[in-house]
Amino acid sequence: DAEASDRDVQQPWVLDLDGVDDHVPFDASLINSLPRFHMFGYIKIDTLTDKAVPFLGDVATNSLPVVRLQSSGAITLYCGIGGVFKSASSATGLVTTGTWYAIDVTYDGANMKGYIDGVEVATVSATGTLHATEADAQLGGGFNASSVAFDGKISGFRFYSEVKSLNPTTTDDLILGWDLNNSSGTTAYNSLADENHGTLVNGASWVVDATLP
Repeated sequence: DAEASDRDVQQPWVLDLDGVDDHVPFDASLINSLPRFHMFGYIKIDTLTDKAVPFLGDVATNSLPVVRLQSSGAITLYCGIGGVFKSASSATGLVTTGTWYAIDVTYDGANMKGYIDGVEVATVSATGTLHATEADAQLGGGFNASSVAFDGKISGFRFYSEVKSLNPTTTDDLILGWDLNNSSGTTAYNSLADENHGTLVNGASWVVDATLP
């Protein structure tokens, strides 16, 4: 079928974003008001710029869970939790261009934590549920899209309604499971069900990257 022909699991196809304006939007109501979450994905940075957001931008307020890169090689986490805007930054020099990183962000009802390749690098205390928004969310950018667009590659994006082990692959409590391994087309398929697929916008494309872990 069309969906199967768009996928190629034999080669390491990944989502490629140009850092200008391409992205993958989806309905943010899927993750509104969650009491806990776990967000995961692989990223490979082509250009390291301040404020670039590989995931998960909210195009209105940037109050959904956000991973933002810094030119210093740090990552910063942002999220609206319990009606309060929370943020935490890692040390500098932890990410650079040309390397794949496994990024986990978790919130267990008491702390939001960020991990790079399984190592905790940032944490902030928080209580309450995630901010609710009617705006779209997206991979590859967010609020003030042109200034936060991500230039790089993304693979294996997952979003759960509960905290899982790091680098999760389970489908339990999975809300979004975008493998991002298509070889053609403009659809990012949700592996969980035949719904909540993403659409590649403004030239986002698929490329083969043999260095994907």
